[in-house]
Amino acid sequence: MSTFDRISVNLDTGKINYPAVPGFELDEEAMHRVANLHAPFAPSLEDAYRHAIHGQISEFLGARSLGERGRGRRVPSGPRSAFCVDVWEERDRLHVALKKADVRWEFVEHYDQRVGGETHEWVRHGECDISVADWWDDDARSMFEDGFFRPGRDLADSVIDYAAEMGLIAVED
Repeated sequence: MSTFDRISVNLDTGKINYPAVPGFELDEEAMHRVANLHAPFAPSLEDAYRHAIHGQISEFLGARSLGERGRGRRVPSGPRSAFCVDVWEERDRLHVALKKADVRWEFVEHYDQRVGGETHEWVRHGECDISVADWWDDDARSMFEDGFFRPGRDLADSVIDYAAEMGLIAVED
């Protein structure tokens, strides 16, 4: 059972249960703020609170699954097209990665047999090779189950929207 699955929130009674982590103290103000950011994407407000608590626990433990947002680090920004989503799946493993393209153009000279001599062309290098955030295994599955990530054609848009709402990236329209 993942950490996320062991978090329970009852908004009617105000009761919150989460796994004991030595040294961890829940920041309730941050929990409410993040839960409100999650709310439009979550199937329920309770799930939004569960994700907010899970994020704090993951950050405390140094987990990379929700993206390492280092203090003082600049947030990657760019147009929506500057970001891409990679998915890797094998048996019981699942990885969803949000990456930012690092595109460089290089003018190269090479011999082309078709024209019988030297040619010059611009070559594009380095598509989507800067990792912004990663979700692995149970964390990735819970993002789908809780409605934050939408499978199929909407996957990339839902991951980018989620990352922008969480402050992991800044999308310039």
